[in-house]
Amino acid sequence: MKTKAEILYTRDSFEIYFKNERIAVHKRAKPGVKYKTNPEHMPESHRAYLERWNPEKMIAHAKSAGIDVASMVEKIISRHVHPEQSYNTCRGIIFLAKSFGNDRLNKACKTALYFKQYSYKAVKEILDHKREEFSPEPDLFEPLPEHSNIRGCEYYQKSLKEELRLQDNLSWPKRIY
Repeated sequence: MKTKAEILYTRDSFEIYFKNERIAVHKRAKPGVKYKTNPEHMPESHRAYLERWNPEKMIAHAKSAGIDVASMVEKIISRHVHPEQSYNTCRGIIFLAKSFGNDRLNKACKTALYFKQYSYKAVKEILDHKREEFSPEPDLFEPLPEHSNIRGCEYYQKSLKEELRLQDNLSWPKRIY
């Protein structure tokens, strides 16, 4: 069914009209806010899901599988503007414990966290290929001691900027836009 509705909006609100009858009035979201959901407009099953799960419950559930699983879930939730968007990914990771066990899952999450791979797919691939037994390589290089002869990266950044500035001043003819 293709029907058209009219939308009238101001800085603070917007109204929806259908056949010259106002059917809805809403406050506008602040700039930068992409999503704004009124729970009253959600289906009953969605509201029940939101009541059942929240970030704290999800993280607590993940802690039962291990501290690194909880850290992974926390990281995934924090990367979403709306935590609800990450729940399926988090639940998928948590339920991998049924197939692979808590110990392997915890190690796989630790490996994925080390490589900054925050996804179900990354954890699943680590487990599938039995790559959870990972130990990071020790740092082979000791930091250089403080010394007046050691210039460091700041020195070279300054000299590069200076060189570019000089080249810019020497370039001819100059374009004016």
